[in-house]
Amino acid sequence: MSSWSFRRTPFLIAGPCVVEDGDTMARVSAAVAEAGLRFDIPVCFKASFDKANRARAAGARGPGFEAGLEALARVKRESGLPILTDIHEPSQAAPTLFVASRIDFPFLSSHDRYIRFVAVGSRRLRICSRLRRSPKVQKVL
Repeated sequence: MSSWSFRRTPFLIAGPCVVEDGDTMARVSAAVAEAGLRFDIPVCFKASFDKANRARAAGARGPGFEAGLEALARVKRESGLPILTDIHEPSQAAPTLFVASRIDFPFLSSHDRYIRFVAVGSRRLRICSRLRRSPKVQKVL
């Protein structure tokens, strides 16, 4: 499998929208890894432990922070894939840095204090383009 990098294109970020129960995570991560090998592209597994921006209010929200992070750590350990997930509160940043290779900031919950905290952990950040144009974020970047 190719190593992960935003610099090498094309690359694939794939996974279930939200952390799933049962063997779904293992099956999906195996398929993502296989796609990386088959097409010789970098791949990254993505799933959210808390899907706050659901299309339907009754839609699956996820297992929550602790159970979701445990599931993502299992995927990382068993598949060897880099992990991308999102955080919603500053207190989630430090524990997530031990599991995720990349951290996503949902647009509505992103603030400069998150970015400062995670940047100190020397992990790469994925910041959506609308947020990147924010004057507050420009000061941090």
